[in-house]
Amino acid sequence: MRGSPELDAPRRPTDLLEDVVARLLGAVAIFGCGVALLVGLTEFTATLQRSRVEAALSSGLASGLAVLMLDAALVSGAWWATRRATSAINAAAWEREWALVEPQWRDLPR
Repeated sequence: MRGSPELDAPRRPTDLLEDVVARLLGAVAIFGCGVALLVGLTEFTATLQRSRVEAALSSGLASGLAVLMLDAALVSGAWWATRRATSAINAAAWEREWALVEPQWRDLPR
């Protein structure tokens, strides 16, 4: 959609920061899924060598899910903190811009 005002608008530095953080957190999430799978399989094989299949399956699944949930919590928390910080920066920039524009806008004849 060429010529769209949304696409032609200048990007804020915080937009770039959000893009970089989103990509990094995506990579961390994928890495965390791999770690969760590795932990689950390791626990499964260790328990399988010691006892029954049912115990190994439940132990491996529990370990993998615990790591996956921890990964999800960390990624979600980091994204929330990033969005909160960039929103605060954007709001402060908007207030500075409005402080310059508002007196001119207020004095326009009606």
